[in-house]
This record gives sequence, structure tokens and C-alpha cells, in this order.
Amino acid sequence: MKIRSFISKISLVTINFFNPDPRRLLPRKSYKFIDSNQLLNEDFYLLRTDLREVQKKDIIDFSVNLLGRFTRTDVRFQIKDEHKKRYHASWNEGDSPQRPRKNHFEIKMGLNVYWYKFNQIHGYPFYGEHIQQNIMYHYFCNLRHRPTLSNFWHFVLDWFDEHGNIITVEKGKVRGIPKYILGLMNAQFYEHKLESSPKSIRKLEWAVFDNRNFIRRLISF
Repeated sequence: MKIRSFISKISLVTINFFNPDPRRLLPRKSYKFIDSNQLLNEDFYLLRTDLREVQKKDIIDFSVNLLGRFTRTDVRFQIKDEHKKRYHASWNEGDSPQRPRKNHFEIKMGLNVYWYKFNQIHGYPFYGEHIQQNIMYHYFCNLRHRPTLSNFWHFVLDWFDEHGNIITVEKGKVRGIPKYILGLMNAQFYEHKLESSPKSIRKLEWAVFDNRNFIRRLISF
């Protein structure tokens, strides 16, 4: 059984690596949004891709992918800039997916990636003191499933202040957080990233979700 399982895993990696087609990541009309609270009691992980130099506001404008169906090799599928508006548009339940044409994306190898554990990030609190102002700031973040028309496994990080107001980025500037505090948040948050791939990853094999039932098939890799 162990040999058969090992061969199956090797076959899956081989297919993913040599078949440059991201259609496995597409949403389906029957899919439902994933409730982040349902993933807290399992070993689910997130994958983050660094395409540029990390900036302070990156933790506010932060996107990741849920590992499982989405694998590390999938980060190489990069939609070309002129087609991002089409394929990165938000997906809603019942929408038809948009399968990227081969000339609308490119394969980029060697991208920097790192991992986060889902239940360490969802609901993560931040407390920081602004010494000059003598004020203590409190923020917290939640992971929100925001699938795109070409990728069902996409999540974003929403930050809130202590009153529940969402923190936004407008015209490249973060609204609602002093720059000094934002720097502390950035440094503290990135301490939770993992530099190597988790040994065990839970996979949502069938994406069937609603508010009453959480149906899934779990496979350990």
C-alpha cells in the first residue's frame, strides 16, 4: 500500500509539472464559498508567492492560496498583465470559470515561496505601542475566501481595528494604521512564515461547501 501511495504521489507531481495547464484550479458552478472558520481544526496551509520586494503595506494587500489542489508547482502559472483584469476578477457562486488561454499566461520558474499555517493566521491579533504617541494599538486579521474566475483556491487577508472597521489600501496608501505601527505589524506577522514545505498537507478533494454542511474528503500528502 505504501509503495502504491508513493507511486501515486510521484505521478501527481509529474502530471502537474509537465502539463502547463492551470484548469485544475478553476471553480465550478456547483462550488460554494469556503468558510474559513471550518478550516481551523485541521492542518491546512497557505502558500504565498513573492513576485517583488516586500513592502510594509503587503500584509494589508495580502493574497495567498490554500494548499492541496493548489500545489507549489502552480505558482509558475502567471497571468500576463494585460489579461489580469479578466482572469483575476472575483468569482461568485454560480459563475462560469475563465480558463486562461495558453497565450494569456506565462510559465515562471524559480519564484520565491513560503508557507503559513491557516489556523495561525486566521484571527491573528496584533498589539503594538506607539512610543512617541504613548498609544497602544490593537488590530486583528481574518482570512477570507476570494476565489477568482481562474483560481478557486485564492484567499485574501482582511485586517480590522479594535472597533471592527476594515483597514483599506487606497491609491497605494494604507488607511487607518500609522506608518510606525504598520512596520511593527509587518515584522511581527512575517515571523510566522515557514521557509520550507510542510510535511503533511490536508487537501480539500471535493469543494462542496455551504453554511449548514461542510463536506470534504481529506487526503494527507
